[in-house]
Amino acid sequence: MGRHAPRRAARTTLVSTLAVAVAAGSITLFSSTEDTGAQAATTATAGTTEIVLDDPRSDTPPRTERLLAAGATGYLHRQSGVAGLLWTGYGDATTAPARAPSRPA
Repeated sequence: MGRHAPRRAARTTLVSTLAVAVAAGSITLFSSTEDTGAQAATTATAGTTEIVLDDPRSDTPPRTERLLAAGATGYLHRQSGVAGLLWTGYGDATTAPARAPSRPA
């Protein structure tokens, strides 16, 4: 096992979990059956988290995301509709505008 294998496995697990959650939400959103009160009560008592997706037929264009670099503490990316570059940290998942490095005097 390579020295970077545990980090890749964690990232792969995160992406897979997100894909499953989005797929489950899509199936629920696009199913043609009505949700009855009994089903809603079962869902509420199960303690699950509700996933809400916007209407895919809206007139707003989808937001695109371009990954530019990934580091040990976060990743640098560009997002459509947002000026400049963004930095998102892995630890707290906060996103902030990226600043240019300061030049020595």
